Amino acid sequence: MSKPVISQTIGGYEFRWKEGIYIRVSRLRVQNSDGQVKGEIIIKNEKSTLYPQTYINFSADRTRNTLVKSLSSRYSEHDWQGIIDQLSYHLQEKTREGEPIIELDTTEDIKPPKYLIYPFIIANQPNVIFGPPESGKTQIAMTLCVAMILPWTNNPLNLGVPSESCVPLWLDYEADKDTTHWNFKRIASGIGVEYLSLPYRRCRAPLADDIEQIAGHMDKVKANCVVIDSLAKAAGGDLDKSESPSRFFAALDQLRCTSLIIAHTSKGSDGGRKSIYGSTLFEAYSRSIWEIKASHEGETLYVGLWDNKANFRRKLEPVAYTLSYDDEHIFINIEDIKTVDDFMKHLSVNSRIAEALKDGSKSPAELKEILSDVPGATFYAELARMVKKNKIIKMGVGRDISYGLPYQEK
Repeated sequence: MSKPVISQTIGGYEFRWKEGIYIRVSRLRVQNSDGQVKGEIIIKNEKSTLYPQTYINFSADRTRNTLVKSLSSRYSEHDWQGIIDQLSYHLQEKTREGEPIIELDTTEDIKPPKYLIYPFIIANQPNVIFGPPESGKTQIAMTLCVAMILPWTNNPLNLGVPSESCVPLWLDYEADKDTTHWNFKRIASGIGVEYLSLPYRRCRAPLADDIEQIAGHMDKVKANCVVIDSLAKAAGGDLDKSESPSRFFAALDQLRCTSLIIAHTSKGSDGGRKSIYGSTLFEAYSRSIWEIKASHEGETLYVGLWDNKANFRRKLEPVAYTLSYDDEHIFINIEDIKTVDDFMKHLSVNSRIAEALKDGSKSPAELKEILSDVPGATFYAELARMVKKNKIIKMGVGRDISYGLPYQEK
């Protein structure tokens, strides 16, 4: 029996023998408990399928022998014992050895990570926007898609966009085609664009179980980014356990592309820090995470985004947008986050102090009343820190102490 030619595919490998036998292995998994390698195979020759797709355990002698016996009884002209033995041996070796060792040479000219859409989407990394229901997550994600497809240069939202058009593939685990299409068309109309195309796919199986088909669709539409709406259904399984995020991100890594993931928020208290719903590994494996908060006022939705995680840079100040709706348009504009009362309590203490002093100096008691939700120790420590850094000026003594902003020449 000849030696097989082996090539790696999304989720598995392809084996080809010069005798005309072709075996595709997919949906490979290594059991954490015992290291057994399992996956799905399909066996073909140059003319037809010899053995349909079947899930087997490549580490079990009994399973392999049963497969050899079945194939030998149908197609005795081939050395199936040799073929299946080679398949199982090479497959287990490659699956367990993982990626090869490479040398990281400091003399090479290495550039920092690039952004597909600044500041929300780092290229070739998993990026997350998460928040509660009806907070504008999907509309913001669609706006970012429009920005990369056009590309939307000189946009009024302070977004950095690529120099050339990029193609996102929208993977919909929650809504339906008509709803998604309607929202996408309204966003494009609100921007003033008559024609725009967004590749879309309705997904019903978890990402890890559907990764080969998704990779095939990406190749067809030449997509270099995927948008996942939303994480909970795409991950599948028990979200609170480590297996769910581990399987999800392992599958996502096989696509080797930029991803924007829409996620739901945890059930933490209103005053505490929110996180992505499920295991902490969802946050650990993500490279950029923005938390979204919303404030409704009539037909206008105020959306604030907070930079919760940034692996490659310092954290940025929060940003805000307004979304205005009608049946044919979604208009989006940038907003000063400090003008939205519901967002003020979520800003840093120093930002709130500086904002309170914009209309004139104030005593400590007056400032504390404005920042009544901030613990006293935190409040006075921040006052002292801002004075030390010349962010604010301390004036007077004793009961006449007040604080103000330093003079800045316009």
